[in-house]
Amino acid sequence: MRHSQVEFDVDDRFLSNGDDSGSVTYRELTPTLGASYALLPDLNIYASWGKGLETPTLNELSYSGPDNSFGFELKPATSEQIEIGLKARLAQATSLQLALFQIDTDDELVVESANGGRSRFQNAAQTRRRGLELALESRLSDTLRANLAYTEIDATYSKDFTSNGRLIEEGNHLPGIPARTLYGELAWQPLDWFSTAVEGLYRSQLYVEDSNTAKTAPSHALFNWQARFEQKAGALTFNQVLRIDNLLDREYIGSVIVGDGNGRYYEPGPERAWYVGAGVQYQFD
Repeated sequence: MRHSQVEFDVDDRFLSNGDDSGSVTYRELTPTLGASYALLPDLNIYASWGKGLETPTLNELSYSGPDNSFGFELKPATSEQIEIGLKARLAQATSLQLALFQIDTDDELVVESANGGRSRFQNAAQTRRRGLELALESRLSDTLRANLAYTEIDATYSKDFTSNGRLIEEGNHLPGIPARTLYGELAWQPLDWFSTAVEGLYRSQLYVEDSNTAKTAPSHALFNWQARFEQKAGALTFNQVLRIDNLLDREYIGSVIVGDGNGRYYEPGPERAWYVGAGVQYQFD
């Protein structure tokens, strides 16, 4: 059982367009319940149920009241989630996790209107998210390790509402959520002081607004590489990291501005990027 209390206080000192001073407090109890059972020594199944709370963010509150005032009347989104799954050891060095889930949300925060760089939000929607998550981890040898993670989700509106003066129908897909995501990593550590890894990430296309009529942000795949060096000197441990993101220098849409009133939904992702870092740790006796 969890109790959440989140409070927003506003002290408005720019009064030429009215006084937005005030406060709003969100309180909620969110219980969870789960159980697991060992069918076999290397196979566990589990089930869980829980409720959740998502308060509006400061950006969502800022212009969501009357005449673009602070949105003290916005309510938090509340959700109910069920999940079933299994955890299995397929071999001595390989493990598998599989989860099926469904999340039903009331008072989902969605865009009411978006103009001139300002977005107003409203509690107007009921949504349902159904999907699965799969994770596979394997130690291929003493020096080689592989990880794989896959997520598939069907996120849709389960109630009609109006946004930007248009009717958004039940069954439309939620914007900004990829239906499929795949992540893989191959890591190699031939020496105690050196390791390296290659990562791959795939994300399917994205809807960018609630009516699902605008051009989607296309799918993309990226590869990253990193290397880590480590040296020990008594109680001190020094480390250095070199990382290259977007190794193949792909052009892709990195994020979207959901429901932008000017149709400027798409934000390009960064080109090939280099990162270098160093750190030191001291181990006390």
